[in-house]
Amino acid sequence: VQLRAILSSGAGEVIRRLPDWLKDRWQSADRTAEELYQQAVEHMRAERWADANRCFKLCNDRSPGYRDIMVLWQQSKLQERLADHYRRLVSAYAEQKWRQVLELARAILAEAPSYKDAPAMYNHALRAVG
Repeated sequence: VQLRAILSSGAGEVIRRLPDWLKDRWQSADRTAEELYQQAVEHMRAERWADANRCFKLCNDRSPGYRDIMVLWQQSKLQERLADHYRRLVSAYAEQKWRQVLELARAILAEAPSYKDAPAMYNHALRAVG
């Protein structure tokens, strides 16, 4: 019954209810590799790493190795990973889970030694555990 209601309301409603990854795929069908590349770069500038990575994948699917996509895509993947670790680091720091802070900070510092305030959090956690 719900499916009938959605289908009877038209294609627009069906598209609105699609998961984001499927909407991106459908909406990108008419976009050129350059448009996808530019959109990915815009997402990077806005630090929307998952969106950037999704656009880079679509661009690479459309035109493998387009421009400097592989370099930017790797940077975007790294930034997404660092941002995820950093979110968890800040949470562990706020909860004073010093061992977890040390573990997460080490993971960040191994890839980006001066990432945000991770070095300061790491040093504080070291002092806290003695």
